[in-house]
Amino acid sequence: MRHSNAFLSCIAPCDKYRTQQKQKRIARLMGSSGVGERFRSRTFATFRPTPATQAALTLCKKFCAAVKVNPKVPGLLLKGNCGTGKTHLAVAILRETAEAGIPGMFVVVPNLLAKLRASFGQKDGKAAELVETAKNAPLLVLDDLGAEDPKAWVIELIYVLINHRYEHMLPTIITTNYDGKRIADVFGLRVASRLAEMTVPVNIRAEDYRMKGAC
Repeated sequence: MRHSNAFLSCIAPCDKYRTQQKQKRIARLMGSSGVGERFRSRTFATFRPTPATQAALTLCKKFCAAVKVNPKVPGLLLKGNCGTGKTHLAVAILRETAEAGIPGMFVVVPNLLAKLRASFGQKDGKAAELVETAKNAPLLVLDDLGAEDPKAWVIELIYVLINHRYEHMLPTIITTNYDGKRIADVFGLRVASRLAEMTVPVNIRAEDYRMKGAC
């Protein structure tokens, strides 16, 4: 699968071109911080639901159907332990919506923070461009929220991203190991309350499929 065209195989030519240009810009900004090679081929079709994950799969598909009609629909807060399929579902959402002409940005939060720190050190101006792109992407995935070191500037950055998207009603998909209380404890009530209004919680209570293979 070609890196810049990962989500674009089924879009009408004009929409495909516009979406492709936006995806290329995002890929240029994110570099290796976007969707990793392991997950680029993940789709709803390759997701193998269990009784514990079927409801989450259904909600993700419903979100895709809804956002194609209304670009201001609430996003999803995918919560669960490691290895329960949260990232797989988030990437599947990006693929499904990109095929409908909705450009998306995939951000592994710890990688984003590392890229911002590097940009601050180099003073190359890319940090501001990256943050602005994340703030305004038609669809944003924040993957692994809570895995980063919650320093004051990190907490403020997350608030800036969430608040902007909240105010402009831009759909956001978040994957996290945190529950609502932990989000509030780490990132503050400002973030937790906005997420409660702008996303639908999706609790994935399943075993770690990666560890199953190691048993």
